Amino acid sequence: MSVRKSIGYVRDRLDLLKLSEQVQGMLERNEITFAQAKVILEIPNGPDQLTAAKLAQRLHLNTNQLKGRIQNMTKKDKEEPKS
Repeated sequence: MSVRKSIGYVRDRLDLLKLSEQVQGMLERNEITFAQAKVILEIPNGPDQLTAAKLAQRLHLNTNQLKGRIQNMTKKDKEEPKS
């Protein structure tokens, strides 16, 4: 039996398992797109992934807009002094 999907296709879908369960649920319910989910994968922790997914959903952000928001979020995190 053959699956007939490229390695890249399969790898992209397996990568989605790295998303938090809440974000995976949003993807399953079509609240965010596959492209948005791939951008959200750039965020390492679950709570920030969920924040980005909710932002994308609420503001109807395209992938480029979402990338910009994520870059701003990570830039602010790096700039904040640690106590």
